Amino acid sequence: MEIIQDNLTTEQLNRLLEPDMLRQLLAFILILGLTTIAQNPLLRILRRVERRSGTQTFVKGQLFFVFGRTLLPLTAQVIGNLVIIIFDEFGWMNDTLIWLVSFLTIWLLYCLADSLIQANLPPIQATFWSRSILLPVTLIVTVLSSVGLLDSVLALSMTVGQMGVRFTLRSILAGSAIIIVAFVISRGVRQVLKRDVLPRAGAQPALAQALSMLASYSVILGGVAVGLSAMGIDLTTITVILGGLSVGLGFGLQEIVSNLVSGFILMFEQAIAPGDVIKIGDADGEVTDVGIRSITILTKDNVELIVPNNYFLTEIITSLTRTSNHVRVGVKVGVSYNTTPKEAEAALLDAADRHSTALKTPPPQVMFLDFGASSLDFELFVWTDDADTAPTFASELRHHVWDALAERNIEIPFPQQDMHVRTVPAER
Repeated sequence: MEIIQDNLTTEQLNRLLEPDMLRQLLAFILILGLTTIAQNPLLRILRRVERRSGTQTFVKGQLFFVFGRTLLPLTAQVIGNLVIIIFDEFGWMNDTLIWLVSFLTIWLLYCLADSLIQANLPPIQATFWSRSILLPVTLIVTVLSSVGLLDSVLALSMTVGQMGVRFTLRSILAGSAIIIVAFVISRGVRQVLKRDVLPRAGAQPALAQALSMLASYSVILGGVAVGLSAMGIDLTTITVILGGLSVGLGFGLQEIVSNLVSGFILMFEQAIAPGDVIKIGDADGEVTDVGIRSITILTKDNVELIVPNNYFLTEIITSLTRTSNHVRVGVKVGVSYNTTPKEAEAALLDAADRHSTALKTPPPQVMFLDFGASSLDFELFVWTDDADTAPTFASELRHHVWDALAERNIEIPFPQQDMHVRTVPAER
């Protein structure tokens, strides 16, 4: 056994020292060296292009992030393929070189997948998927490729169901990759249309939201269809199965379907759009997101309300910014009967002029409401262009009213009652 082992070791060493093998090993070392040398200059060029690309958008940020993370393995892959072509031109053996460059391909795919995960998931989720899922899978693929078993493992197949659908591990992985890429692309398409293309085309926020979501879901459906086809699943079979299930599912999913349809109606009617300030029940806040199932409202207490879409089609909703951000704020105040109405009106208008954000057009207005039990009742109406801060605006306005009345010695009375005590003669 020792003699056989020594012979094998000698044979392997002799093979490594063969000119063809040495040439391929030196070529691979040269590939790694050139890649390392070119890394910093290429990164500087990438940063310069990013700075000169104009306004930073979601897609630009994603592209530059992914390209920056994959630049090193991509450079190594390009140089490796060029060296393989040179070997072919000179007629040199390159089987070992091709085998070594295949690991650069695995490295490139790992960096590409990792960058897409980092760019599209929150940090905690991205760390889990990168370290717990992607890294072990990449290591397994690397080991299988190094021992020459990768193709055999990917060719493993199984037949499922009475229809005899045959799956291979290669087709499952390819179909899954297509579906994942479709989800990533759909997110990019949605952001590009919503934030860049449609606003430039003059679309209102609600319409931009609806069109971008339709485009996004179209990409997802197309990706799922292509992915299932790549797996070897006949789409007509799925259509027949879904048709049979649609009747039963329809009764259980009525509420969900109602919300979906309501969502698209709200989007295309542009009844509610992100940024609108609305009142719903006892709460009011700003609409932060209009989805196909629900609408998210951020209240002034920094609490998010998630309201199903069909609620907005069946209930009365007060929108403070439906057609304009201008809202009128009213402040009621009562003054003493010792004050003339004209004097009180002048003081209230002066208070309105003191507020820095009060609009001059439409002008403030004072209404003489009534002769109260203990006061002359007035209401000051002032316009503001920020509906979201109307309560704060009203509070500041009351401070100015107090100061204006105090300067004129105008009293704000409080309810008083006079009690007369009479002595009733005792009965005899």
